[in-house]
Amino acid sequence: MYNALIFDLDGTIIDTLPDITRAINQAMEDASFPYRYSVEEAMNLIGGGALAFIKKALQEEGNDEEKIDRLRPFYLKYYEEFQCDTSKPYDGVVEFLKDAKRKGVKLYVITTKPNRLAQEIVRAKIGDNIIDEIRGQIDGIPHKPDPSVSNKLIEKEKLDKNSILWIGDSMVDLKTAQNVGVDCALVSYGYGHLKGNEPAKYHINSINELVSLL
Repeated sequence: MYNALIFDLDGTIIDTLPDITRAINQAMEDASFPYRYSVEEAMNLIGGGALAFIKKALQEEGNDEEKIDRLRPFYLKYYEEFQCDTSKPYDGVVEFLKDAKRKGVKLYVITTKPNRLAQEIVRAKIGDNIIDEIRGQIDGIPHKPDPSVSNKLIEKEKLDKNSILWIGDSMVDLKTAQNVGVDCALVSYGYGHLKGNEPAKYHINSINELVSLL
């Protein structure tokens, strides 16, 4: 039984992919690059934060730092501008979180999305006073799968690692959970192209499958 849940954000509790796709394509146009991505193609670029996404989007340019620096401000601008346009929680997520909250389960989000934007989208799409703490990426602080942010949160909240379940959609989330030393549930519907045989404790097709674990 778990009394604390740590969630990834993109691809786990909120479907942000259409807005991310629109952001990278608009950024490419404004920065005068010829590349455009479908939603499926953009999904293949996700993982590791905004800078990693930009580098993958410009991989045909051979990791040219000048070109990465040219695209980055455009992408970050539209990433922020578009992030709440069509993004929405996955089916059942808000209801599950509210029910878990009523049961006294502690709820957290740890994501590589920039911290301010993570705070904004969770409040806009999930609601206020549901997630106990949201920790997004801050420049200069190691991000997933480094366990530092997670361990500091666990220490601050005085949580027992045996009572924590990490929920995510990618191998980065699984590696983070392993580095932290907590159990992991991987969702099948996210962006991580999972095969279902990854060594997570649980594989789930819907967030509601977590109800029996609380």
